Amino acid sequence: MKEFANLLLAVCAFAVAACNQPVKEGSSAAAVDTTAERVVIEKQVSDLTAALLSGSRDSLNNLTSDNLSYGHSNGDMQTKSGFVDSLATGNWGFNQINIADQQVVNIDGNTAIVRQKLYGEAQNKGKDPAKLALGVLMVWKKEGDKWLLYARQAFKLLSPNDVPSVK
Repeated sequence: MKEFANLLLAVCAFAVAACNQPVKEGSSAAAVDTTAERVVIEKQVSDLTAALLSGSRDSLNNLTSDNLSYGHSNGDMQTKSGFVDSLATGNWGFNQINIADQQVVNIDGNTAIVRQKLYGEAQNKGKDPAKLALGVLMVWKKEGDKWLLYARQAFKLLSPNDVPSVK
């Protein structure tokens, strides 16, 4: 019985030691180069900001996943087609955007989380422009070799009267 207990203890010690070994570069479980991926994601976010301002249908389609879930700060939700169509047709759009405190929070495999503050002005067709002060959470997903916006949720930060002027 004592020999069995010693054998069991040795197997457990070996298993614990094996689980604590660092992953070697080039192995299938090795982490992605997050520095390089971070640069690519930041470029995609910058391109998305430009597309939000221009309303370019092609750019918006190229930057977003077909499974996009786009949440507005007022609670409205849109799919990719609704989101792209509303901007491309001018039914809704941004007049000004100023991004602050942007950070790529986490990159895990083919998924990345980006947070930012968005200050600016948006307008629904036929209505007066409205100032915005939003917190934005975005989930980017790598589909094939390209990072695409998979989900976005905005929430109000300040009363519109407290919004700083936009450059």
